[in-house]
Amino acid sequence: MSFIENRYFYLHEKDTLKGWGVYVLDTQTKSKLGLEVPAPLDEEGAFDAGMNLFKTLNARSLAIAGSNRKAQADLSADALQSRRSFFHYFHHIMSRHNSLQIRTYTDKTARLVAGKRRQEGEIRAKGLESTLWFTSKIPTDLNLPLIKKSLKTWQIEWNTPPFVSLQRDDSAYGFAELMLNKQAVRRLIFSPLLLKEFHVSILEQALSIEGYLQDWILNRKDDIAARGSDLYQTPKQGELLFLDEKVLTPLMQLLQQYQLKGNHWTQNLEDDLEVINKAAAVMNYQLIRYHHKGTQRHYLILQEKSSQRFWGLYVFRLGAHDNYGLQVPRPLFDVNSFEYATALFERLQAQILMVATTHPYANMNGSSDLLHPDNSVSLFNLVNQVALRTAPEQPLLMISSRAFSHKIEHAFIDADVLIAFKQGYEQRRTLNTLKKQLLETLEGDSLKIHLVDGSEESIGYEVGNNAQAKYLNATQHKSFALLWVSLEARNNYSQQNENFWQAAQFNALGIQTRNDDLLSYLQQQKLSSDNKLNNIQGLTARYTNSHDILQLQAIKQQAETQAYTISRLIDISSRQAFLLLHNNQQQLMAVANLFPRNQEIKSLMPRDLNTQLAEFVNQRNFWLQVGQP
Repeated sequence: MSFIENRYFYLHEKDTLKGWGVYVLDTQTKSKLGLEVPAPLDEEGAFDAGMNLFKTLNARSLAIAGSNRKAQADLSADALQSRRSFFHYFHHIMSRHNSLQIRTYTDKTARLVAGKRRQEGEIRAKGLESTLWFTSKIPTDLNLPLIKKSLKTWQIEWNTPPFVSLQRDDSAYGFAELMLNKQAVRRLIFSPLLLKEFHVSILEQALSIEGYLQDWILNRKDDIAARGSDLYQTPKQGELLFLDEKVLTPLMQLLQQYQLKGNHWTQNLEDDLEVINKAAAVMNYQLIRYHHKGTQRHYLILQEKSSQRFWGLYVFRLGAHDNYGLQVPRPLFDVNSFEYATALFERLQAQILMVATTHPYANMNGSSDLLHPDNSVSLFNLVNQVALRTAPEQPLLMISSRAFSHKIEHAFIDADVLIAFKQGYEQRRTLNTLKKQLLETLEGDSLKIHLVDGSEESIGYEVGNNAQAKYLNATQHKSFALLWVSLEARNNYSQQNENFWQAAQFNALGIQTRNDDLLSYLQQQKLSSDNKLNNIQGLTARYTNSHDILQLQAIKQQAETQAYTISRLIDISSRQAFLLLHNNQQQLMAVANLFPRNQEIKSLMPRDLNTQLAEFVNQRNFWLQVGQP
């Protein structure tokens, strides 16, 4: 027994839990009403609704059962049917003739009460009314006007409900049962007293999700547990169970409902999101709705608030998507693996992006290495599992972004990316659609691919005993791939706004640099074709190979000779650096990637600006010229 807030006696079990429940007595209220929640683990929202009504109605006692109704085959754990339960004894002694029992609809009670069945694709059956049942005299201290105000809509029935309750049978009078629908539970949870600090944040920006995330890792490196810091905290099983049942599973269901509703927010969906956000707040997480104005794409971001435990950052795409998930288990340790994954997240239109926020060697005991099979108890691994088990009949390919570099002791690998599948080596012609599409996307980005096949040069790059891949054995139609990206390829995804030596070169030569969204900038420019750019193009090619300031000076001098101007633009979405070439009428003639992956020369036609520019940026091509190259 504990005494809390100088008001409440709190009766609870000690170390060994037997499932007897928890009980609260208010020492300051004048009411003698008892509130009872007999099935908190079976009926979603019943616990939260009961807690709210206990305070709203100023009840004297609150009884909450402590086990699942079906925990024991002999029904001894079922508070609604077992006469020997602590819950029933508490009811009989404390509030037998002055009690209100709080219930919420399950599939079974929905059928019993209203004949409603949950349709395919629905999370819960629809069309259910919140109902208050009396079998005889109303409980003396039950404030009906206050309940009506709290629920807004409800109905009263003066008969016996069609579901069991031992406590009803024990009470000849003064016993009421309140069955709540989903909308009523939401209203109770989000009363004005609880709503203030749990609103979902909404961000609308010109910055793409790729740019937003690159900003995040650039400016918030303290949000990642550093090597040797011992800051990563391993979650408890109970915490993960709560996050699974109250946050992640409902969130994945909400993503499905969002698509079914035509990819737009309804009031019910927004209310559901608030409920999930409130649950996330218990675990120090928050949800952000992110809207990219340029593409009109929408995302949900699940991230930690203050007092971090470094459990990860998670991004979910709303609406249309392809069945891919991206994982970044070592964002700083595998240099630029994060930047590459965020770019691929957009290229593939993947549904989910998972980012670990701990260095694998943050904790001295090794518990922060989320790839190690002994560390499977992590939120990172749980998000992976929930994503894989959602929509069990749908295919899904999880992709883990890793880093490799050529080693002297190993045979040279002539590839930009090594790909290892959980199922082992597969010939290209036998790959499924998602795997083939992945390879085609990478090769479309001018990356050379090598499938890990057991050859000498690819030994050590297999999936092996990866903690996230192990769950595949419990799924159907799901796949897992490791993407080992070479140092040379990853360098093309490094953030060029961090390229201080290049910035110094441009500043020294008096060449202007601006930070802007490249697509938006080009959409506002007047374009002009010019067939006299060969000299500048050649000089620029040499500069991108050498990055010699003398070559950059030669570009500037050639441009001035032809009455052109050059400037540098950092694309805020991709974080790539570009050279812009304008004529003397300030018309844009060409764009050059200052850190290209290849020397491809592309033509820009104004009628298809968006598509051509996206291809140019994604493939890290060298030169994009208005008109014919």
